Amino acid sequence: MRAERQELLFSSGLAAAWFVLDEGVLRRPYGGRAAMCDQLMHLETVAEYPNVFIQIMPFRAVSHPGGEGPIRVIEYRDKPSIW
Repeated sequence: MRAERQELLFSSGLAAAWFVLDEGVLRRPYGGRAAMCDQLMHLETVAEYPNVFIQIMPFRAVSHPGGEGPIRVIEYRDKPSIW
């Protein structure tokens, strides 16, 4: 299922995908040094796609809309956005 989602994300002509990651996911050594290196390299590769936007929420940002959990916004050309 993950592979199918990634294929859709990287297919040409699809809408943009915007990800906001907490700084902790970049600094917490989950899986060990090699796994973290692979993950960071993958994020760098994905961020190069023209329809993918990755932002990092710094530790110092203590008050933000994502503090309560994930936010999903779906935008359509001919309909209002869904939050």
